[in-house]
Amino acid sequence: MATSKQNIKEHVIDQLEQKKITVSEANIKLVEMERVRVIKKIPREVRNALNQGVKMGRLGHLPKKEMLPEVYFHINFEDMAKQIRSNYMNKSINALKSVCI
Repeated sequence: MATSKQNIKEHVIDQLEQKKITVSEANIKLVEMERVRVIKKIPREVRNALNQGVKMGRLGHLPKKEMLPEVYFHINFEDMAKQIRSNYMNKSINALKSVCI
């Protein structure tokens, strides 16, 4: 998994260096290629770029809700995004249980 994420990152950086895409487009492309990105905290500029991708119809967005994290995803992978988000919440709950018990 790390190797493919690293390959994706290197590919996007290469396109940036060749000036084929802008920084905003790079952020959108990263999410499209990774399929799903769970968001904890991101800079305003990145959030603006991802929200622009949502407005253009290239990305989907699931906002933070209670213990469910915020997620941006490739529009064809909404089910996968929901599953990853649910898994993330379950891991958080299990971590809390192990500390509290």
